[in-house]
Amino acid sequence: AAIADRVVHIRDGRLSTETRADGSVVGAAVIGRGGWARLPEDELAAAGIDRHAVVEPRPDGLLVRPAGTPAPPGPPRAARPVPRGRPTGPAVAELHGVTVAFGHGRTRRIVLSGLDATFEPGLLSVISGRSGSGKSTLLRLLAGLERPSAGRVTVLGTALEDLDRERLAALRRRSIGVVAQGVGLVPHLSAAENVALALEIRGRGRGAAARAALAWLEPLGIADRADARVDTLSAGERQRVAIARALAPEPALVVVDEPTSRLDEVNARHVAALLADAARTQGAAIVCATHEPLLIRVADRETVLGATAEAGAGPANTEARGASGPGAATVARHAP
Repeated sequence: AAIADRVVHIRDGRLSTETRADGSVVGAAVIGRGGWARLPEDELAAAGIDRHAVVEPRPDGLLVRPAGTPAPPGPPRAARPVPRGRPTGPAVAELHGVTVAFGHGRTRRIVLSGLDATFEPGLLSVISGRSGSGKSTLLRLLAGLERPSAGRVTVLGTALEDLDRERLAALRRRSIGVVAQGVGLVPHLSAAENVALALEIRGRGRGAAARAALAWLEPLGIADRADARVDTLSAGERQRVAIARALAPEPALVVVDEPTSRLDEVNARHVAALLADAARTQGAAIVCATHEPLLIRVADRETVLGATAEAGAGPANTEARGASGPGAATVARHAP
């Protein structure tokens, strides 16, 4: 977009704004047939306008103001400062000397080497690094979906290598929320049904699960699509449903792989603030793999993974930013 001659923005299937190479905006609000207008979402939120507005004629144009109906509870659509978190108890998850390698002999590839990391409750932690540096692998280790070649992974005081597949699944159901890049929603269920299902299989009653599902979809900006089948939703909408599904059961650990990869900037800022808020209010350890600067800025802690090692080589390179182990550097962002 930065180097394009012309950028046309589409929202909800309609032309929203048009920007030229010189930075000029052609029609900040494009007026369509029948008087339809699309107003900038973050500016509406800043003005306190939610679902209804009053339009008043003025000598110099039209004034759009809140209709007086109180906005529903939940985070605003625009980004807002989030107080830095502090650990609220013992570590939720720890990695000690973890190495992950794939292949054998000359084709052996070391993804993580001797990695030490700690993830504490009440903090939003991000895992950054170039593609192939092991970000998704680290999340899969924490969720018990991948076994390390060497080292120890502990979640809630339990060493994952001591658990078989059935007990690992029980631990995830009880204490871990997972958002994978493929999201993994049930396509023939609605957005609300996907979130409610995650609550029902954890023992929540059907009515309570349905109400909680709507309560989570609302702040993520997709309550109006709650009854739509997942296979009719956009990629960004499905991603937000998956985030709601992972957070709704209030697990102790949430691992999220690239939560903003399919979102526009407004929704990316909003999801970043929501994840930070969820860590503070639920006391969860939320760990995100990301390249997104917006998410990194609101995180309490950043672990930077080095470049992937060459086949058969030693540990991956480490960026010198306060290294916490041979394969990563950790930057603490919360107040001392």
